[in-house]
Amino acid sequence: MESTFAIVRAHFAWLFIYGPMLSFLPARWRGPRLNQKFALWNVATIISGAGEIFAAVNMVGIWYAFQVSPVLLWVAAYFLCDGVWRTTNANTHGEDTGTILLVFLDQAIHSSRESAWKIAHPVVSDLATADDAREDWQLKIEAARSKRHWEAGKIACVGERYYRIESSIQISGPRPFVYLLRSLPAGVPGHGVLTYKPVEVPQKSR
Repeated sequence: MESTFAIVRAHFAWLFIYGPMLSFLPARWRGPRLNQKFALWNVATIISGAGEIFAAVNMVGIWYAFQVSPVLLWVAAYFLCDGVWRTTNANTHGEDTGTILLVFLDQAIHSSRESAWKIAHPVVSDLATADDAREDWQLKIEAARSKRHWEAGKIACVGERYYRIESSIQISGPRPFVYLLRSLPAGVPGHGVLTYKPVEVPQKSR
């Protein structure tokens, strides 16, 4: 059994060393296991961002004192902008943002993969299955594309009925995004209520 000192030491190392270093990576690169192991990414981002700002100030001081290569100024400018951006996002919006260059690279890779996936999986009409006799769900919607903001717990208006999104899964096939909804006895329109607009692909005339 680990001693209290060992637990505290490991927590300290993750909070002030491993966490800040790994926080430079975009969230998708850390993986679910790493995200579960360490939950304080927001704090680690603030620490690493503050470290970038501190390093940038020192670089400017070294450049001014010794008149070294102007490349050092460019590096300092990057660290300063990156540190301010990441610290502000973490402090204001609670976002554990990676460093700017890696975030842009991650977005480019993700966009290219998504585009390739969409080419291989053309859009088809949604398939909605209603079954009031079921206990686990009363409406199943299968879609070719993921639906924005459709998360578990959200309320959706489908026609004149209201449902709560119970879960969503991703499978193979032409409609890989499956949403399971539970019927509600009543509901009213509101800012947080999602309106279901089925995706319908017109049939090509022969």
